[in-house]
Amino acid sequence: MSTWSYSFETRLVERLSRMQSSERAALRRSLAFPPGENIPAMRVIEAYFSEKDESRRKASYLVAGLFADLWRPLQPGEVFRDAEHSITIGVAGRHYLARKLDASKPAIERRFLTILDTEIDGLRAHLRPILRLMASDGQTWSWVRLFSDIARWDSTSGSVQLGWAKDFFRVNAGLLDKSDEITLSTTTKKD
Repeated sequence: MSTWSYSFETRLVERLSRMQSSERAALRRSLAFPPGENIPAMRVIEAYFSEKDESRRKASYLVAGLFADLWRPLQPGEVFRDAEHSITIGVAGRHYLARKLDASKPAIERRFLTILDTEIDGLRAHLRPILRLMASDGQTWSWVRLFSDIARWDSTSGSVQLGWAKDFFRVNAGLLDKSDEITLSTTTKKD
């Protein structure tokens, strides 16, 4: 990540943390529209961020809307700690899943896989509900990292989706209980 983009992303999150309630309301309502197509939200985003890169512009609208939807006051310096720790949605999803009952885990995994397979224009419809679930459970993630990831979502390499999937599933494999590990090791052992 370049120094410039990091600075821009941090500035965006810092600005969002100081929004007035009327600005938050406009941005929440903007989630009903494709990113960048809601005029009241333009007053908030375009006035502060004259971003020419279309993927960053779309990411600005989407992250701003999600931030407003899940708004909570940030503590002084939290934006910079947030950027430094860089918790991805994959890591937050992993922690959320670890605390859920076994019966709900397949549904959560399906939601997560749906997000990974979604193009940026449909991302708001799938990302918003899972972020709400995780936030209601006390999970946190890096808003700066989320902005950076969404800005690169349509990359042909799929590096963001691969990274989120690795974060989500890598440690979930460690959540197997000991009897599962024994079963797995005995069924895969070759004589």
